[in-house]
Amino acid sequence: MFGIDRDAVICDLAETYNVLDYRSLPVMTLATLAAGLHDDSRIKMKLAGMRRVAPTFLNVHVADALSLILTSLSGSKKKPTLYRELMTDKLPERSTGFSSIEEFEEARKRFLRDV
Repeated sequence: MFGIDRDAVICDLAETYNVLDYRSLPVMTLATLAAGLHDDSRIKMKLAGMRRVAPTFLNVHVADALSLILTSLSGSKKKPTLYRELMTDKLPERSTGFSSIEEFEEARKRFLRDV
């Protein structure tokens, strides 16, 4: 955990256990305390690739499911933006530009057709 984000572990230990000087603890005690941190602690969320706490993530899942249902009922072929992708490290891929005018025109036609 210290190798991933030392500051997050120090902050979590201070917040959860009021341990301000972790170096004064035996290594086994420190490992036990670190393993006992809650799932919504900074370091455990970082290890899981999450940016928000679990209840928020559940709410986001419900909102995404509703968004997908509404999109399918409306007949739209455009994929809605999912909040899950915005909250985790797995962000959607973005276009970096076009290498030619023809490529731009083709992308523009596809965009206007989808809208």
